[in-house]
Amino acid sequence: MRHLKIIFLVFTLVSCSTSTMLQSGLSKYNSSVDYLHDRPAMNCNKGKLVYVTFNNFPLDSVTTVKKMKSTFIPLIFFNYFETVQKVKLGQHSIKENYNTFFENSILEESKRSGCFRAINFSPVDSAYVLDISIDTCNTTSVYKKTAMVLYFLIAGSYGFSESCSPATTSLYVTAKLRKGNDQLFDKKYAVTKFQPFVKSRLQNSQALLSSLTTNMVEVLSMSTKDCIEQIVDDVNQTLYGSQLPISSPDIDTNSKQTVPPTANSVTDSQNVAESDSLKTGNNRTDSQLKVGDVVRFYSPRYNAYLKGTVKSLNGRTKTVLVEYVSFDIVKTVELSVFDVKKINKEQ
Repeated sequence: MRHLKIIFLVFTLVSCSTSTMLQSGLSKYNSSVDYLHDRPAMNCNKGKLVYVTFNNFPLDSVTTVKKMKSTFIPLIFFNYFETVQKVKLGQHSIKENYNTFFENSILEESKRSGCFRAINFSPVDSAYVLDISIDTCNTTSVYKKTAMVLYFLIAGSYGFSESCSPATTSLYVTAKLRKGNDQLFDKKYAVTKFQPFVKSRLQNSQALLSSLTTNMVEVLSMSTKDCIEQIVDDVNQTLYGSQLPISSPDIDTNSKQTVPPTANSVTDSQNVAESDSLKTGNNRTDSQLKVGDVVRFYSPRYNAYLKGTVKSLNGRTKTVLVEYVSFDIVKTVELSVFDVKKINKEQ
């Protein structure tokens, strides 16, 4: 009889704590949705005006919990209980209003990496209009709680465990760019991201729920950032094509065509070997760079100048391997020594 009471008590605790009690516990926590502006700033003409309109998409008001499955395994000396709950993020778990956050973030990102001036007040007749609507925004995670009961003839024991799955955001946004009655593009953006859940070994139930909330808000933040950057890039592409009006007075953009003075003139049409004096000039350029130097170079992909670190030099081909960081990922690119400029590390 005593064993049956223990089993019933454990089963009741597991069942209740993962439905009503879980939703109530999550309601105590919220987290700030942030936007990390880490893309290189575009130094370009922002003469074109783009008026941004935003159609609000209300999130669920509160974070909700829905039971996915419940398992009970009764054995003679061992009982196992498991319940799995799906958690869906709501506005109450986010400190900022998400719609306002999205609108402010796209305006700020446009200032940084857009070759246009984005506004959200009444436009002039000559302005472009960018209509944005959030079609779907679902951020979920899975919470699992298990209980095990071991008992013998006169003794028994039981224990609980809690775990959470990675958080997932599925974000679907529609953006339309027009000028007057002419629609320039109508695109749908689908962004899905995952955020691993890392549980501390000493984390209690309250800290677990707080971490679960933070994890979901973080993946929502990353998905929003990805979507906004895609929209800004597409507006740039639509307004200018591949000819973005980039200017950077501190970089010598003609360095690619600059050739050190030589005693013998060598043209592209002459099928001759490289002159000794040109080799000397190139060697002088090579000698200005060394492994570990911080350099700046132009990236056609980002339509901007990036910073990187010299990883290796090839004197024969006059190329340099540069390592740089893009969206927290370390990448390398091989460039001509004439396409990079050494800069001071403190710049």
